[in-house]
Amino acid sequence: MNQRPALLALAVLLVSCAPRVAAPTQLTTTARYTTGIQRAGEDNPVLAAIVAIAPTAPAEKNRQPWRAEDIESNSVVLRSRPTTTSTAFTLANYPQEMSWNVIATGGVTTVTATHSSAYAAAVNDIFRKLDQRFPRMP
Repeated sequence: MNQRPALLALAVLLVSCAPRVAAPTQLTTTARYTTGIQRAGEDNPVLAAIVAIAPTAPAEKNRQPWRAEDIESNSVVLRSRPTTTSTAFTLANYPQEMSWNVIATGGVTTVTATHSSAYAAAVNDIFRKLDQRFPRMP
């Protein structure tokens, strides 16, 4: 007797009952801060604050603190690397990263963070700490 159709139906039933996990999505978060007019050649104070705040932002379990890497005049990439890696191919072996860009014009700095929804808590923590240092514009 051929049991293949019954096994296939059972497999389909089990898959349909499995819990659905939402995949992380890429998000962009933006805020504007009053920072005053900067002189030519000065570092952007908001970007400097992001670099300083990054290690204090929450990182996931088994991950190093967020660290500023790839720093440019108007941007920085923050990365959180795994504390250990395995030989298996898994996303846990790769660093998590978020990019931050700043544009300063007329005494106002616009900050844009591009990040995964999986670590939005770290981004929100950094923005909360920026709000404590600089007046946020509506």
